[in-house]
Amino acid sequence: MRWRAALRWRNGHVPLSTQIKWNDNELQKARKGITDFLSILKTEQENLENSKSLRRGLKIIEDRFVKYEENLLVTNIKVDTENGKKIIKLERTNNGIEQDFRKCRRHVRRLIGNKDVEETIQREGVGLSLLLNMKIPEYVRMVYDSWECMGKRFSEVNEESLKLADLLLQGYNPWWAQ
Repeated sequence: MRWRAALRWRNGHVPLSTQIKWNDNELQKARKGITDFLSILKTEQENLENSKSLRRGLKIIEDRFVKYEENLLVTNIKVDTENGKKIIKLERTNNGIEQDFRKCRRHVRRLIGNKDVEETIQREGVGLSLLLNMKIPEYVRMVYDSWECMGKRFSEVNEESLKLADLLLQGYNPWWAQ
């Protein structure tokens, strides 16, 4: 994904850390990456060999990048208030990826019964996505071969891992205790 590279995001979940502080040089690199990405989009839109629907889709992507350009490099903001520290979070979008991310957050809330799931999401985001993938037949076929073989695969998991997984389901994270 070139936009991930342009924003210098790694594969997997995107950290919304309040600890990240970019210096001017890093911000300039990220802005240049965005500019380069937008110029590639423009070139592909002008390429008449691309289908009309692809060119229209690229135009929509370009418009969104330009419209939300000011928010692309914004991190969550930590503010000290009289009631303690407060984190001002990024604006929500309603694209498919954001919807999947919110679905992951709801899943974690159900598992641990706690409204504040930010730390868990930051740590386990990719793992939660893998759990959600179990609904996708193609994913199950590629990873486990079939639902019938899944039991055999899981029987190969060692007992210590199963105990740790059970603790997680009960809302206790053994890694926090370390």
